This record gives sequence, C-alpha cells and structure tokens, in this order.
Amino acid sequence: ASLGTEFHDLGKLDNDNQAVLASPTGKALPREHVDAGTKHLFGLGTDTSRFAGMLAYAHHRGLPDVPEQKARGATAWRGDEKGGRFEPTEVIARTRTHLGDYLHRHHEALARPPTKPSAIPFKPAALDLRFALGCLVDADHGDTARHYGAPLIDAPLLQAEARLDALDAYVADLKSGESAREKSRTDNRRTHYAACRAADTSAALVECDSPVGSGKTTAVMAHLLHAAQAKNLRRVFVVQPFTN
Repeated sequence: ASLGTEFHDLGKLDNDNQAVLASPTGKALPREHVDAGTKHLFGLGTDTSRFAGMLAYAHHRGLPDVPEQKARGATAWRGDEKGGRFEPTEVIARTRTHLGDYLHRHHEALARPPTKPSAIPFKPAALDLRFALGCLVDADHGDTARHYGAPLIDAPLLQAEARLDALDAYVADLKSGESAREKSRTDNRRTHYAACRAADTSAALVECDSPVGSGKTTAVMAHLLHAAQAKNLRRVFVVQPFTN
C-alpha cells in the first residue's frame, strides 16, 4: 500500500499540472495524471509493485476487471478511462516522453533514494486490495488536507459501549406494524438481534446465515461491537459487498 500511495499521483508532477496546482484557481488538471504512476509501478516487475500498480489504477478508476486488463496485452492498465477528457494514445505517449522527468522530480523532492519494492512472491487476495485501497485513500486525503492547510481529523475512538446502547435503543424502538405479518417480522428481528448481541465472542471466526429482511446487518454489528468490547479492540472493519 505504501508503494502505491507514493506513486499513484506521479503524473501531477507534469509541468502543465504543476502550474495549475501552484495556483489558487481550482481548475481541472490539463494533463492526465494516473498513467505515469501505474506505468512506473507495473514496470518495476515484482509482485509487490504490480499490486501497487493495481492500487494506483483502482484508486482512480474503480475496482478493475483483471482478466479484461490482461487480455489487453501491452496496453493493460493504461489508456482505458471511460468517457474521459484525454486521448489514450496521447496519454501513453506523454508518459513515455516525460516519465523520467517525473521520477527525477519525485526523488529530488523526497531527498532519498528510490523506493525498492519487495522481491518476495506475493499473491494478493481481494480483501488485501480492499484494505490497501482504504489505506491509500486515507493517506491521499490526509496529504491533500495537509497541503491546503486544512485540519487533519483524528479518527474517533470506537466507543463500543455507546454504540451498542444506540443499537439497543434503535431495535427497541422498531415499529411492529399493523398486520400480523409485520408484527411477526419485527419480533423475529428483535429475537435475531438479541441472539447475535449475546452470542459467545471467544471464537476467531463466525458466520451468520440469515435471509434478507431479518435485521442481519444490525444484529451482526451488535455482535462485532460486543466482541470489540470484550477484547478491548480499537476498531471494527466492515467490508461491504461491491457492485458495479
């Protein structure tokens, strides 16, 4: 994630982009800035650098279709912005011409040797990509805030007990409805919630196979907060399903 974070905006070092970034106008960048970092990272040739290149790409374009990209051969991960402002062949050509200049500026500004990716074989899972993207976004937004003098907001403490109290109040206030079916559904949701909230938290891995409409999201969150409280955890990570 750190390698992808370092190079994902490498193309912003283009002279034309720098002129805009140095001014207070807030105008859109005149040059595409994604391709340079992606090209550099994939070009380093290790599993780690390719994963970092995928991060740089996905951060700007969205989660990729890997088989589709591989089928594109030499142009994989490059020049495929849908409905974009830039001509793909021109973007690739400009990267080829100026990538060395961007890297020189980058390393000169950091005043340290180039970052070398790990050569250890690495096969990332989908969850690795999600977590790494979260790290990249946090670093990117934090760096942008720092650049413009905006406050950097520290993530609040989990406060599992307070969050559980809020969920308890929410479930207790669920409307039963007028029909027998609605009342039965609310009763089932409350029963489901109570069972998950009170479930044993000692297991390292649990699953909850419940149908849509059973209040599973609320119930599972109660269990996670209960587990966090019992184990004195600082964070609860929720990975949501992703759909295009």
